[in-house]
Amino acid sequence: MDFTLDEAQQAVADLSGSILGDHLDMERLLAIEDGLDGDGAWFDPALWAALSGAGLLGIALGEDMGGGGLDAVALAILLRAQGNHVAPLPLLPHCVAAMAIDRFGSEGQRNRLLPGCVDGSHILTVAVQEYLEDRIREPGARVDDDALHGGKIVVEGADLAGHAVVTAGGVGGPGGFPWGPSGGGAKPAPGPPPPPPPGPRACFVRPPPRARRRGRPRPGPPVGAPPRLGA
Repeated sequence: MDFTLDEAQQAVADLSGSILGDHLDMERLLAIEDGLDGDGAWFDPALWAALSGAGLLGIALGEDMGGGGLDAVALAILLRAQGNHVAPLPLLPHCVAAMAIDRFGSEGQRNRLLPGCVDGSHILTVAVQEYLEDRIREPGARVDDDALHGGKIVVEGADLAGHAVVTAGGVGGPGGFPWGPSGGGAKPAPGPPPPPPPGPRACFVRPPPRARRRGRPRPGPPVGAPPRLGA
């Protein structure tokens, strides 16, 4: 089996390695890490802008949306370069969510969400994992009565993302639902007990603020349901 990169894949490897190498060094990474103590994010906006300007954020998206029209191998090459440089960016969830919308979304969803993903102005993430639940194909989050119920854990980039592709069950079976503040949802919030593990979370049945402060969250009104991918 030949694992040699083709011309387009090698161009992605060279370009991504050059941009990441130019922007990141140990001093820069330590400065970003120090900012975490002041509620900063593990995120380098200048590097994000450089990658979007080079067309790398949409490398695996359709050309009709401004993407590069390449495949998941090109994305894997970009992610390998990110790992080599420990780049503080939510590249994996952003690109996976964008690819899901590109492949399964309606034309309206693609036109609304993907151009911003390509130019870097709109960050995406995925919300899949649930607390003490490993049946990924049978999500506990659900859509019924025109509302999205439940919660997710380990939502990478939840503090940066404008939308998350949420896996949830519904009348037509499990599916992906683009959810966000501009799409009828609410901002990510702490999940209900039992106490979840550390990490970003998204809760769609929000507890009252006073109850959250006392550490005893109680379910509040469910978030309005976003449309399923492809609807």
